[in-house]
Amino acid sequence: MRKGFSLLEFILAVLILGILLYIGIPKLNSYLYAERIKSFTYKLLADIDYTRSLAYKKGCSKIKFNSNNYEIISPCNGTVIKRLSIPKYVKVSTNLGKTCKENEIKFKRNELPICSGNLTIKDKENRERYKIIFNVNTGEFRID
Repeated sequence: MRKGFSLLEFILAVLILGILLYIGIPKLNSYLYAERIKSFTYKLLADIDYTRSLAYKKGCSKIKFNSNNYEIISPCNGTVIKRLSIPKYVKVSTNLGKTCKENEIKFKRNELPICSGNLTIKDKENRERYKIIFNVNTGEFRID
């Protein structure tokens, strides 16, 4: 009776494991990349909600988007409350109504945005991943 594996059995097991890893690792990396973009999008939505709550407390607040960061400012002509970086693997583009400044979403005391529009979250290959849509009449923000 033998105890253990032969060298051939061991090599076959390592070979099969190597093939499975070779197939699985790229899919895992792709999944993790997509989850990081999703996580950033939900964090941005939470920061927009926080900016809305500041408008109720202070009378006016806004979130301003720059090329590599965004700022939460309250009151509107006042202090930068938070400055957060936009990850290198994400691009945020704004498509705002005519009453908004190009890269700002401004909120009134009633927590409604001053204009309707959307934010597009793209990946480093410039593929659209998520869209945050907001409406001036309802104040609703949703992710598509």
